[in-house]
Amino acid sequence: MRFFLEKKTTLFYTFTVFVLVSILAIYYYNTLDVKYSNDLVSHTQDVIAKSNTVLMDVIDIETGTRGFVITGEETYLQPYNIAINKTALDLENLKNLSNDNKLQLLRIQSLEKMVVQRLALANNFIEKKRIEALNQEQILNELRKGKYVTDSIRSIVKSINIEESRLLKQRKIINGNTSENSNILLSLIF
Repeated sequence: MRFFLEKKTTLFYTFTVFVLVSILAIYYYNTLDVKYSNDLVSHTQDVIAKSNTVLMDVIDIETGTRGFVITGEETYLQPYNIAINKTALDLENLKNLSNDNKLQLLRIQSLEKMVVQRLALANNFIEKKRIEALNQEQILNELRKGKYVTDSIRSIVKSINIEESRLLKQRKIINGNTSENSNILLSLIF
């Protein structure tokens, strides 16, 4: 009888250790999933922030150009000059952040082309103003061209952000489910 009881006790402890180790292993891998999904959420937020930064660069280019053309004073080109230096780097960072999403890379390539076009328009407008006095019709014509390109840039950034927001929503749901699983596993342990 004693031998039978010792065998049952050993079997019970072995089973308990096995269950505990299994739950801890599952909890560990689930924690890795939580970290991964948190990283994806953070990544998505970074892409949205960087695309908005590119848009702000373009708006600064437009603001500086307009200010200069209206006043003829070089000091109004300060936001333009700052944005010129930042835009290429911000676009490159956006591409690097999105290198895992081919659809987003296509949008970013389109964005990059439009930004280059916007920079060319701004440079041309500024040079025209420096060389000659522009009449009201010429100014309005250049402003319309710039507005059209800037509106196209806004549209592309909006489509990038819509896709990232969709991904963010998905990733937050996955993150919530994974965290909930961790809580259930943790409650099983204790």
